[in-house]
Amino acid sequence: MKEAIENCLTGIQILMILFDKIDLLVYSLIVSLLTILFVNKTSFKEKYINNTFKFSVFSIIMYLIFDIGSILLDGSTGGMNLFLNHLFVFFFFLFGALAPFFWTLLVDYVIFRDEKGIHKRIKTVYIYPILINAVLSFLSIFNGWFFKIGENNTYARGDLFLVNETIYFFYVSVILILIIKHIRRLEKKFVFSMIFVVTFPTIVGIFQSFFYGLELIWPAMTVSVMIYFFIHQTNLLNYDYLTGLHNRRSLDDYLKMHFSKCPEKYGGIMIDVFSFKLINDKYGHKTGDEVLIEVGKILRNAAKNGDFLCRYAGDEFFIVSEVKEELELKKRIDRIKEALKKYNDNGKFDFEISLSIGGVLYKESEHKDPDAFISDADIEMYRIKNRQKRECSNNSSIISQNDF
Repeated sequence: MKEAIENCLTGIQILMILFDKIDLLVYSLIVSLLTILFVNKTSFKEKYINNTFKFSVFSIIMYLIFDIGSILLDGSTGGMNLFLNHLFVFFFFLFGALAPFFWTLLVDYVIFRDEKGIHKRIKTVYIYPILINAVLSFLSIFNGWFFKIGENNTYARGDLFLVNETIYFFYVSVILILIIKHIRRLEKKFVFSMIFVVTFPTIVGIFQSFFYGLELIWPAMTVSVMIYFFIHQTNLLNYDYLTGLHNRRSLDDYLKMHFSKCPEKYGGIMIDVFSFKLINDKYGHKTGDEVLIEVGKILRNAAKNGDFLCRYAGDEFFIVSEVKEELELKKRIDRIKEALKKYNDNGKFDFEISLSIGGVLYKESEHKDPDAFISDADIEMYRIKNRQKRECSNNSSIISQNDF
């Protein structure tokens, strides 16, 4: 009996020592599993972002599983342990590069909203580092380039371990360059979380590299990804599900806040998709939704720093721009028209998208509240729209000529 109790206590001590090595990884795995569960329940507003985010979290989960498995097998000889340890270490090197790869795709799409462009960049740039990583990880099983598993089944870093680290930093660098270069395309609320996802684990990883045996980088990655997810879910109430632009509720809050400070420096631009009902009737509502998404992209491309872009209602959009004079406002509208023309020259539809655009400057004597400001912009937009209708009254096709 005494011997059985001693054996049991020894077993418990061994388990406690093992858990002490993997406790952070286990907690990170639980958090990652909960995050992917929430993604399945709530989803991001766009399918591509939703899927790419899930692939990124799935890569983290697989990495954590194989990392935990390799730690538990480390030093355990006999049976299949040596083979399994090689296999587990290979997979955690493989999945370690996939998480930043998918995050690069997510950031790319959030900035450009262009799946065709992403596929092109995958083939020409993004895919090669993970392919190199996969090949070298597999060959390391035999030649120990990335990792070495000794006869006593213990893990050690290989001579080319830094190549694997370089591949990770390559994707981090690409992400940061994309964000910094195209920061005006991103909502300010989301910029911090997107940068945090890559910089926090990177800083932790640099710290970890000086202390061999620490397991901090992937718990840091898990926490930052979770923060990104919940920031976006929290802000989802203020964004239009279809276009990704601000919604009417967000516009009302924005105007109330800014009009209480310095309203005289703002102009409002109301935009309507001309003949949108005809698009829905002729091509179907799916195409109509695609048109609204494309209009959102056009407005983003035409936006300047400080512009507030909103899907106001249905096929109407509203922009609040920091302008003080009529000439500045006209230039902002001309900028939208130029972006529209550029899009129509290479558009994805059999027809050209046409917009009715009307704008007003804030005037203290006329605009006692935000609703009056929006109403005047709406009236000006309808004046333009009615002129367009008169010009094409004998033509049932969709026109592309805009007037202001």
